[in-house]
Amino acid sequence: MKILFVSPEVSPLVRTGGLGDVVGSLPLALRGIGLDIRILCPLHKECMDIPRTLFPKPISFRLGKKTYSFSVSSTKLEKSEVPVYFIVNDALFNRSGIYSDEKGDFPDNALRAFALSKAAVELEKSIEWEAEIFHAHDWMAASTCAFINAAKELGIEVLTGGGVPDITNHRGYYVEPTVLNNVPRDSDVWQKEVFGPVLSVRKFSTETEAIIEANSTAFGLASTVMSSDAKKAMRVANRIRAGAVYATSNGEGLLAEHPAVSRGGFGCSGVGRELGIGGLHEYTELKSVNYTGFRLADAKNSV
Repeated sequence: MKILFVSPEVSPLVRTGGLGDVVGSLPLALRGIGLDIRILCPLHKECMDIPRTLFPKPISFRLGKKTYSFSVSSTKLEKSEVPVYFIVNDALFNRSGIYSDEKGDFPDNALRAFALSKAAVELEKSIEWEAEIFHAHDWMAASTCAFINAAKELGIEVLTGGGVPDITNHRGYYVEPTVLNNVPRDSDVWQKEVFGPVLSVRKFSTETEAIIEANSTAFGLASTVMSSDAKKAMRVANRIRAGAVYATSNGEGLLAEHPAVSRGGFGCSGVGRELGIGGLHEYTELKSVNYTGFRLADAKNSV
């Protein structure tokens, strides 16, 4: 499994607190169990003296009305084989401070966050390595706006939302509830987990087509079937590849769970289970003992 950690800081290269410590240590543990873990981080001013290898192919993309270009370089986490990729853009990241300076938060922090998120999606074009899972850390790596902007660039119709609401005197960062219409099946907003208030819509004409669309991604955490026909709802629910399927006739009971019913994810949505007997198994340790060369009955009698 190939996982890209996306974070504005990573210890010991550059950090302000606990986030950097997590991003600098968790990949080491995950790589130790055989996962292909890599990290993406902006090249901040504090990182300029770190020895790095430059990739020959930069990446560029539009944010708003302006096109930004980023060179990509790499190093390794200290005493490990975990690659760390830096996106380099002096105008956005070559500053004294990661999020703020003595005057306070940088006024373009939202733009800088969008750039980091979009760079994560575009990174494969430079390094020829494609992540299967993006682990986005903290709001600076929240990819929702990057996904929406990429959809707009593809010409996908935005039925509603698609921006950041104008909220005065707010604390936090928000995205408008967004509906994207006639989304191509191979687009990121259909194939990847946005984890934001974004609904991607595709048309279907038959029951079979609907099932094909629902199963056309590598993810399968949860799904919903809505129909006034009970037999059809059950038939479709049984054919959808997802760890939890909610079948309803009127929208009631969505996301309802019973503690005795196990659930989890299919494909890239995970392999663990929670609740029910399956959830209890996550807390057990399986042991096997193999006897050869003598009778099992003799071994049992010796206990």
